[in-house]
Amino acid sequence: LAPKKVVPAPAPAPVVAKKEPFSFFGKPAPKKAAPVAPKPAPVAPKKEPFSFFGAPRASGTISIRSTTADGGKKKKAITKKTAAAAPKDKIPVLKKFVQNSDGTLTGIISNSQSFRSGTRITTSPVRKGVKSGQVVKTGSGSQYRLE
Repeated sequence: LAPKKVVPAPAPAPVVAKKEPFSFFGKPAPKKAAPVAPKPAPVAPKKEPFSFFGAPRASGTISIRSTTADGGKKKKAITKKTAAAAPKDKIPVLKKFVQNSDGTLTGIISNSQSFRSGTRITTSPVRKGVKSGQVVKTGSGSQYRLE
């Protein structure tokens, strides 16, 4: 019998590192450890928005009852009024008015829902001889306080 020849085992093939597939979006980001929760930043006090109409009020409520010791009776300060204040009704005011020959009035209007304040308008005819301080009614039914 013939002796058996020992054939050495073939050497293992060298392991080649896998090539990463091509990507249009770049390399994937390496995996990070769990992110640490950021500490909340200290909250700065809110700054009030700028107002063209004066300083903000301290309170949104108004006391109805008086809290004075004398039962709510206060002495009124005597003040001189240089011009009579217009009543707070909804009648438009016509200032610097002139009565035209056809009976219409032309003047500057204020307190009107139909016109901007300071607009010069001409009304429908009114009766002749109107004076400042009167409330007149035009032929169309509109009312105006004359100043």
